[in-house]
Amino acid sequence: MNKSELIDAISGSSGVGKGDVDSVLKALEEVVTSAVCGGGDKISLSGFLTFERTYRNPRTGRNPQTGETI
Repeated sequence: MNKSELIDAISGSSGVGKGDVDSVLKALEEVVTSAVCGGGDKISLSGFLTFERTYRNPRTGRNPQTGETI
């Protein structure tokens, strides 16, 4: 499901206009991005989803054509 399909689904099930749903999703994206990426906070909606910034160690890869380590 892409963003426009999500907007259509939410609008259809809630009766809220597509423009309003789009505005809310944009605001949600801004809040989550600034909280998680900017402040390092964790956002958790119990039983639904969690947004959390994680760090991973770099890993080496190989070019499949040459076998060269990347």
